[in-house]
Amino acid sequence: MELFVVYIYWINIITFLLCALNHRLIVLSKPHIPQAIFWILSFIGGAFGTLCQLLIFRRHNTNLAYKIVVPILFVAWVVCCAIMFSK
Repeated sequence: MELFVVYIYWINIITFLLCALNHRLIVLSKPHIPQAIFWILSFIGGAFGTLCQLLIFRRHNTNLAYKIVVPILFVAWVVCCAIMFSK
């Protein structure tokens, strides 16, 4: 159980930091990280990190998929965590 908490913590930190790096690369007009990377990271547990970048960096706010799918993934992870910790 403790390993799962550490995993969730670090996958969200990594996701958020990659989002910050991506934002910086876009500002500098450099090649940026593909969106598929953020979708994969969100799906494997980094949805909270992606959701935070939506609020802080305001990247992809106009992208409807980010506005709908990322919060759904976050809620799904919260539900999974609640089920795991309730046992």
